[in-house]
Amino acid sequence: MPIAGKQSGKAQHKKQGKKEEYEDEDDREFKRKQREAAEKTRAAAAQLQASKK
Repeated sequence: MPIAGKQSGKAQHKKQGKKEEYEDEDDREFKRKQREAAEKTRAAAAQLQASKK
């Protein structure tokens, strides 16, 4: 699951390079999505740990 998130992150970075005028807006959006993905990953990992016990 985290791997797919990283791939889409790379695609977002490539897009930023082409459209410099939108860089700040895209960067904020990218970081927000990255944070949300990280939170989902942590929540899933916590559930996995709980189910193993």
